[in-house]
This record gives sequence, structure tokens and C-alpha cells, in this order.
Amino acid sequence: MIPQVVWLIGHDFQPFHYAFTVHKAESIGDAVTGALHYLVYSLLYVALPLSLALLLSRQPGVAAADMAWPATPVRQLVATAFWTPLLSPVIVVLTVGVNVDVDFIAHHAAIAARDNNRPMERP
Repeated sequence: MIPQVVWLIGHDFQPFHYAFTVHKAESIGDAVTGALHYLVYSLLYVALPLSLALLLSRQPGVAAADMAWPATPVRQLVATAFWTPLLSPVIVVLTVGVNVDVDFIAHHAAIAARDNNRPMERP
């Protein structure tokens, strides 16, 4: 990560200047609306595959709860790795006042689908 920080410093933090000028929220209401849109679009992006997975499971309620927050510590680490990048833009939007780009959702969902479809290794 050090090379990226050096690059940012060398280029006067241009990506941040761009984000603050182009994606600046006009008000706190605009920031909250942007955060809600991000969360809704995130859910819509994964709604069909998630619904199919839950319909095909034998115990949909148990499966949904286990996917949201598993019982074992090893799987909780994976869940934390899933939820953190999904929810962190909401925190940034509400604290800094910059609207999040919806294209971020597609990137996160692709990574989550890849990681969640791997079989769990038994220790």
C-alpha cells in the first residue's frame, strides 16, 4: 500500500479532489439519500441469486441468518471481510458528504460471489 500512498502524495491527492468536487453531496439529506440508494441498489444487485439460494436451501431462515452472521469464529472473519467493504462507503458518505458511485456495488458483489462459493475447509 505504500506505493499507492506515495503516488497519492506525488499527485497531490487528485482522486480525492475529484471525488470532493464531482461527487459532493449538496446537503446532509442528499448524503443520506445517496447512502440509502447505495444500500438499496446493493440489495437489488444480489436479490435474485440470494433469493434462489435461499429457496433451494432446506431451511431458508436458518440459512439466511447463517449467511448474515455465521456461528463459528472462522466464518465470522469471512463475514466481516464481506460486510466491511459493503458498509464502509455508507460511513464515508455520511461523515464526509460525498456520494458513493453505484458501480462500486458490482465490484463488491463479484468478489463476494467468488469468495462465498468456495467450499469451507475443515480444520
